[in-house]
Amino acid sequence: MAKNVGVVQLQGNLGNLNFTKDGQVRQKPTSRPITAERTLENNSEFSTQAKATSLIGEAFRTCIANAKSSDWHNRLSKVTREVLKLDLTNPRGQRGIIDDETSLYQGYDFNGNAPIGRVLYAQVSTTLDRTTGDCQVIIPALTPAVAIAAPQGATHVRYIACSSEVDFENGSIKAANATSGYTTLNNAPQAAIPLAVNVDVNAAKPIFIGVGLEFYQEVNGQKYLLQNGQFNPFQIASVDTGIL
Repeated sequence: MAKNVGVVQLQGNLGNLNFTKDGQVRQKPTSRPITAERTLENNSEFSTQAKATSLIGEAFRTCIANAKSSDWHNRLSKVTREVLKLDLTNPRGQRGIIDDETSLYQGYDFNGNAPIGRVLYAQVSTTLDRTTGDCQVIIPALTPAVAIAAPQGATHVRYIACSSEVDFENGSIKAANATSGYTTLNNAPQAAIPLAVNVDVNAAKPIFIGVGLEFYQEVNGQKYLLQNGQFNPFQIASVDTGIL
């Protein structure tokens, strides 16, 4: 409450005004509304969500150049949001990507129009040895004309693989890519194809391993990417969190 300290001087608060000893009048500070606090928290987590989503996209940038749909970022962002919710340690507004929860990304398809499960009817396997850095994606033995739902006009397919150690805390990646030779889409049996995408020895961060297919059409001995990659799938096949 304000008090009279002179003939006309006031000191203290009167309504939303603050009277100082030196005769100045200031507006009394108001407490920030709770809604403003929530907005700041939401904005902070939205920024974290956007950065993490873009980081994963960068980790697979080379492999998804011809194997993604236009909505890939929005769909992946939704997965990132669910990962953020699994941070039960930090308060709202400060939650981040916890390495142990990154397995939630496993199975994500970058091309929503061509999920790999609707294109390749075979079980791809992955191997990872952190102590040596050896990492492989293994395409099993199959008959291309039977195990692959190729788009009309495709004559050949290539398999692509990628591994990436993703450091969400520092916003960095270490990626490796591999591509197979061209396989003819016919009834000739195809032997298993291992694709090496090795990582750093004793890598400590989550390692994402992806696999995809690229379809081509051969014309006069030249192979051309079919429909700008519209039918090419690419999936995060495995995530090793590094947490035992």
